[in-house]
Amino acid sequence: MDFLATWLAVQFLSGRVFFFGLLTAAVGVCVFHRTARPRVRSWMGISTGLSALLVALSATPLPVWAYGFWFVALAATLLLRRPPRRRSVTLAVFLLLCAVMTAWELPRQFLKPVALTRGTTLHVIGDSLSMGSGVPDGDWPSLLGKALDIPVVRHAHAGATVGTALSYADEIPEDPKSVVLVELGGNNLLGGKGDFAQELDEMLARLRRGGHRVILVELPLPPLYNAYGAAQRRLARRHGATLIPKRVLAGIFAVPGATTDGLHLSDEGHRALAAALAQCFTVLPAAP
Repeated sequence: MDFLATWLAVQFLSGRVFFFGLLTAAVGVCVFHRTARPRVRSWMGISTGLSALLVALSATPLPVWAYGFWFVALAATLLLRRPPRRRSVTLAVFLLLCAVMTAWELPRQFLKPVALTRGTTLHVIGDSLSMGSGVPDGDWPSLLGKALDIPVVRHAHAGATVGTALSYADEIPEDPKSVVLVELGGNNLLGGKGDFAQELDEMLARLRRGGHRVILVELPLPPLYNAYGAAQRRLARRHGATLIPKRVLAGIFAVPGATTDGLHLSDEGHRALAAALAQCFTVLPAAP
C-alpha cells in the first residue's frame, strides 16, 4: 500500500499525470462521439471528467489561458449535440489542443546532457536535501563529484530557503570555469516562506553578475503549486540558466528506501540522486 501511495505521488510530482490525463481525455471524447449507447456515453463522460481533473491537478506550469482554452473546448465537445458538423469541428479543435499542449510540455521532460570541461569546479547551493545523513562524503554532491571526476564545493544548510541561501551566491569566487547547481525551493514551497520568485530572481542575478554558469534543479510540484514551476521556468529563461527536469528529482522518491521520512534522503537516496544527476552531465577533456 505504501508503495502504491508513493508511486501515485511521484506521478503527480513529476507531472506525468498531465500527459496521461490529456491522452485519456482525448480517447474518452472520441469514444463519446462515436457511440450511441447512453451507458457508454455516460461512462466516457465521467472518465473524461476525471482525466480533466488529472490535468488540472498535475501542476504543469502552462499559462492559465492555455488551460482555459482546453477546458472550454472539452466542455463544448461533451455538451454540444447538434449539428453534427459543429460537433466534428469542436472535437477536432479539442484534439488539436491536446496535441499542442503535449508538444509544449514534452520537451521540458528531457535534457541534453550539460557539457562540463575537465577542471570545472561545480558549486552546489542547496538545503537539507543536499546534506548527507551522517556518512562521510555520502551526500549526493560529493558522490556526483566522484562520478564526474570533478571538484565539488557544497553550500547548504538545513531549512534553507532561496532567501536564506542568497549569501552563498556571493561566496562563490568569480571563475569562468565554475558552474553552480541550485537545489532550492522545497522549503519555500512546503512552508510558504519568503517570496520565491523575487528571491530566485535575485539569486540568479547575483550568480550571473559573478559570471557563473547556472543550472537549476526543477521543483517536483504537488497539485495546485503551478506558480512555483512557472517562476522557475520564467527566471531560467531570463537569466540563461539550464533547468534539470523535475522528473529527475521526483523519480528519486520512488526508489525503495530513498528517504528517511518521505522528504529527506537516506544514504540510498543520496546515491540514487547522484547517479540520476550524473546522467545529466557529460565531462569533456580540458582545452589544450
